[in-house]
Amino acid sequence: MCIRDRYSNCSESCYILAFIYIDRLLQNNPNFMLTKKSVHRLVLTSMVLAIKYLDDLYYNNSVYATIGGISLDEINRLERHMMGLLHYKLHIGEEMFLQYVAGMRAQYERMVEEKERLAESFKELSKSFSEATSMSEVATLPSD
Repeated sequence: MCIRDRYSNCSESCYILAFIYIDRLLQNNPNFMLTKKSVHRLVLTSMVLAIKYLDDLYYNNSVYATIGGISLDEINRLERHMMGLLHYKLHIGEEMFLQYVAGMRAQYERMVEEKERLAESFKELSKSFSEATSMSEVATLPSD
């Protein structure tokens, strides 16, 4: 069971929309600093905004605060702040949405290809190492 199914019940499109919000925020605010603490809050807040924008049914902020491990006051403050940074423009046109989907698919395919290439390289390296180890064991056998 994935986190989406277990906790948020949001549509899959929310993930893409949340990514678009993060991308837009970072493009429009080049001085925005991402840290270990802020990236968690940024993802959480962008998901809350996307869920509320796209889905007809969603939880209240106290649930999302609990899921994110932050206080209700903080999620409310983060939501207002992110809305301001996005200039209250949450609508994404269909063309832009589909461009992001295509870009994410292409990136995923590149990652899968890279993973397969690395796995093959690892197999070859393991085989070479195994052969080299076997040969060195033979070379070190005591002679009569």
